[in-house]
Amino acid sequence: MKRILYTLVVLAAAAALLVSCNKENPSDASYLDGNLITFVTKAPMTRATGVAEETTATLTSFNVLATTGSGTEANAWTAEFTKNNDKYIGGMVWPATDPGYHFYASNATMSFAASGSTIVVNDSNKDVVAAYLATPTFQSSNLLTFNHILCQVGTVTVKAPAGYTVSNIKISLQPIYGGTFNMKSSAWTPGSPSSAYYILGTAASGVDITASSGVYTSNDNDLWLVPGTYVLTATYTMKKGTTFTQDFTKTSTVALVMGKNNNLGLNSNQDPNIPEPEDITDIEFTVVVTPWEDNDIPFNF
Repeated sequence: MKRILYTLVVLAAAAALLVSCNKENPSDASYLDGNLITFVTKAPMTRATGVAEETTATLTSFNVLATTGSGTEANAWTAEFTKNNDKYIGGMVWPATDPGYHFYASNATMSFAASGSTIVVNDSNKDVVAAYLATPTFQSSNLLTFNHILCQVGTVTVKAPAGYTVSNIKISLQPIYGGTFNMKSSAWTPGSPSSAYYILGTAASGVDITASSGVYTSNDNDLWLVPGTYVLTATYTMKKGTTFTQDFTKTSTVALVMGKNNNLGLNSNQDPNIPEPEDITDIEFTVVVTPWEDNDIPFNF
């Protein structure tokens, strides 16, 4: 994790304040009951199947950006807070009077903004979590509740229509390349689109449904994207019997929701999401078998 460093001014001010208070070393656990700014944390529940997912247990450190003021905020300081027993400390102390802090916290790099500090995400390969505390309790250990600010793509389920097998299925999302997240308003400003992400198969090879009207479900993806509406593109080959083989490209749109594990697949009726081709006609017959008729043949001896 890229650390947010103190400025020299903040370092000097913090050092002077620590000396004037005549306190022990802030890393000493006995100092946690003094004026040291501390936090306890809570992260949202998660499936915890991907090793890169952030949970309360895995969040061992994070960056804090403190601001003051109402309406238009002023930047006060930034620091990295690290877990120490059941609290997180960063060597920062409370002033003698309440400064009216706003606390912004994240496992990603933050940038100060008077209207609400921001996180810029570009093509993320990590689970970014963030917390905003508008009115912390003065000279007390405060709870930070972290939320996932990206959307995760989970399983992808594909079902073929009756009578068909489907091979070489590749499904991609045309994503928003990045975006800027305002931590105060929890709103995203999207960036520019980029190349496709494959959520089923790869650009080189796809997956198969070998049974007629069969189902294929992918494993969970460890893929985090800026939330929004994406173009989903599927390419595949359909087969029926020994005479029909045809390649298809289909597109749709999907809305991926922030802080959710978005599983893509079937509707509530379990209808096939690979449609039966509209431009083919099955060879069909109606059948009549001529019935036996009596044929009377007289004979004499």
